[in-house]
Amino acid sequence: RRLWIFSAEPPHFHEQRISLFDFGFGNSRGGAYPFYRGFFSSEVIRSGDVLLDIGCGDGFFTRRFLAENSVHIDAIDIEPTAIESACRYNAAVNIDYRLLDATKESFPRVDYDVVSWDGALGHFSRESSQAMIQKIRSSMKGDGVFVGSECLGFDGLDHLQFFKTTEEMAALFKPYFKYVQIRSIQYDIGATRTEAYWRCSNSYERLAAAGWTLFS
Repeated sequence: RRLWIFSAEPPHFHEQRISLFDFGFGNSRGGAYPFYRGFFSSEVIRSGDVLLDIGCGDGFFTRRFLAENSVHIDAIDIEPTAIESACRYNAAVNIDYRLLDATKESFPRVDYDVVSWDGALGHFSRESSQAMIQKIRSSMKGDGVFVGSECLGFDGLDHLQFFKTTEEMAALFKPYFKYVQIRSIQYDIGATRTEAYWRCSNSYERLAAAGWTLFS
């Protein structure tokens, strides 16, 4: 509350500890649904995987959902205060938090098993998001998996693109991946929110092993 309400300039990232406290002890709107992206991403991770987490924020999802089975994670964000918070509250021996502009700088490596890009797609224009997806694809192993989430419909004035349906979102990924899986879930946060979750890969076997059967 001190950071978000009473400070002269609120943080430029979402502090997930607030959401977790509200879920456990407050009157949380949305219940556990806002944490689903962490569960869905963790399902594709195999023991020993190397991950890239783009836009890691405070590292809550990186540490709590992605790090358990990963041998190494490069977690990057463009916001210095986010990386500072991640290093302070969500550090782990297998996570390397880095201040990095994903659109302009090279990723730390080019052979990731899993790449996660959560809650940021709408903040990119259609052209820049296509360039990002191409960059992500070229930084993955042949059977690598690209996971992430974004809301459907209008979600704030800071978004540069919006998706009305999962089919419209899938069309963005299909030029780069042979197999595209997308599912959506609706939940209430004072208004109805529809969140879409994707899994993309050129390996049918790896996606099938992760449990989803819905292919676009």
